[in-house]
Formats: sequence, structure tokens, C-alpha cells
Amino acid sequence: MLWSIGVTLGTIVAAILGGYAAEGYSWRWVFFMVVPFAVVCVGAIWVYVPAAGERPSGGGLDWIGFLCLAVAVSGLQLMLDRGQRLDWFDSTEIVLEAIIAAIAIYLFVVHVLTAERPFLNLRLLLDRNYAIGVLLGLAFGMLYFSTLVLQPSMLEDLRGYSASLIGIMQAMRGIGMMFGSIIMLVWMQRYDPRINLFLGFLAQAAASFAMAEFDVNMTAGAVAWTMALQGFGIGLMWSPITVVTFATLAPRHMAEGASVFHLMRNVGSSVHIAISASIVVRTGRASYSELVEVLNTFNKNLHYDSIAGAWDASNNGGLAALSAEVGRQASMIGYINAYYAYALLAVAVLPLVFLARRPPLE
Repeated sequence: MLWSIGVTLGTIVAAILGGYAAEGYSWRWVFFMVVPFAVVCVGAIWVYVPAAGERPSGGGLDWIGFLCLAVAVSGLQLMLDRGQRLDWFDSTEIVLEAIIAAIAIYLFVVHVLTAERPFLNLRLLLDRNYAIGVLLGLAFGMLYFSTLVLQPSMLEDLRGYSASLIGIMQAMRGIGMMFGSIIMLVWMQRYDPRINLFLGFLAQAAASFAMAEFDVNMTAGAVAWTMALQGFGIGLMWSPITVVTFATLAPRHMAEGASVFHLMRNVGSSVHIAISASIVVRTGRASYSELVEVLNTFNKNLHYDSIAGAWDASNNGGLAALSAEVGRQASMIGYINAYYAYALLAVAVLPLVFLARRPPLE
């Protein structure tokens, strides 16, 4: 309970403080804000966490497997981070990073399947609960950060909201997480944790479909309640996804299994953020091209001042205003498409939840 409260309070406080710091100073101060908390945490670990005991003797680190995995993840991360900026595979850099990542992951898989003491034991995936849990963790990571990346730019560019107001609306997600975590703790002691997972992904899907109904006149209240609903779903899933994943895994494999699980969750975040950004930009551009097709001298509606208003295509000022409005509407369509993709992913994961075995209730 205390752990869940700490995590959810962090998301609430960080969003609000980050918004005010970005508005009052600059966005760089959002990163500086973490420094004092990190120093306190390091000090507390040094003072209160006991030193590790003597480790059992065993084989050394599998450097080949480690380096192959490091190169694969680094290449994939660079490709995803810089892909949209460099127009994806039209860029030589992105092609090279993709090739390097593909070769490295191939060498890693071949090596760990044939090495006597591999860096990671992929045979853990033969455990059904663990394999399904890794997929659920991948999906959880894909859903966790995407809206946090998309919404600030959407609200600032299309609605002109201040950074402080955006931070408050983002904090609503943390409040929803807190309520979801409290309900999860009550239900997990009595009911199947897979039900929590199912309801969590369902809440994510519902929130995303609601976001897909936004338009350029969206209100702060509409954004706030959808963020709270999304956070509520995350709160329901936070612990059950770990319980389901490791319920049938042998204790001696826990550390190794947790490493793979969290790696896939982080990779999922990077992949889906890149996909969402590409959807917003590319479908927004396509929508702009489609919308401007009807804005020509043959469109009689534009000849009436009562309809055209400030978008008078007969002068440069009117054309600029018309172009800006078309750009706003096209960008909104891009964000809507990204929210639909988000919702469809949450729905697609639902059948996986009940493929896992029910963990024993204590």
C-alpha cells in the first residue's frame, strides 16, 4: 500500500511542479527538478540498505550475450528516437541503425540458445504465465507513456494551454492511479488478479476511445477526466501484472525473469511512442493535403463573407489564417488517429489476460 501511494504521489507532484517549472523558467528545469530527489534517494540507500552478502561462486559474465543485447537495444532506441526527425528509412542513418539492431538481436538469440551459461535464459519463455506476462508487460509499457508524450504538445499547440495548466491535467492521471491502486489492493486479496488486469486494459481502451472524440475545442474538464480514467486503469494493473507474470516461475529464475520483463516493458514504451508520433505527423500531413483540396476558387462557399469570415482567400492575411486553421484541424486528426491506435492496442491485449493460469490466492 505504501509503495503504491509513493509511486502515485510522485506522478501527481512531478506533473504539477514540472508544469510550473517549465512555465516559470524553461523546460530544462523539469530535468533539474529530479536532482534533489535523486540525491536524497542515493543517501537513503547508502545509509539504510544493507550491503549485499557474499555472492555464490559461479561463471563470469557472458560478455558476448551482454554486448549483443546492448548493441541491439541501443540501435533500436536510436532508430526510434531519430526516425521521425530523419524521415525514417529515407535516411541512411536510420537504415544503418536498423541493420545493426537486427544483426545484433539475431546474434544474441543464437548465442543465448547455444551458450552453456547465457546472459539471459530464453527458455524461461517456455513457462506459459511468464511468456504471456512478458507480452502483457510489453503492452503495458506501450500504453503507459504514450499519452504523456502526446497530450502536452496537443494541448499547447491546438488549445494554447499554459504549461502549468497542462501539468495539473496530467496530475489527474496520478489521482486516478491512486484510486485504482487502492481498489486493486482490496480486490487482489479476494479475487482473481486477472480480473484486475482485464478491467485495467478495458479502462485504458475506454479512455482512449473517449480521447479519440476530442476536437480542437476540447475542454480542460474533458481532458482531465479521460486522464483520470486512464490512470485508474494503470492503477488496477500495476501489481497484478507482476503477480500473473511470476506466479509459476521458479524462485531461482526470479531475478533473471524480472530483468527480461522490465526490458520488454521499456522497449515497448520506446516503440509505441515512436509509432504514435509518426501517426500524428504523417496522418496529419495527409489530412492537410486532403483538406486543402476543397480550398480553391471553385468552392462557392468561400465566396460568401458570412461563411469565409476572416478566412478570405482573396488576400494574403485571409489565406494565412485559413492555412493555420486547416493545419490545426489536420493536426487534431493526427492525434485522433493516434488515440484510436492506442485504444485498439488495449482491446487487442484483452484476450491474452485469461490465457495465463490463475495465480494461487493467499
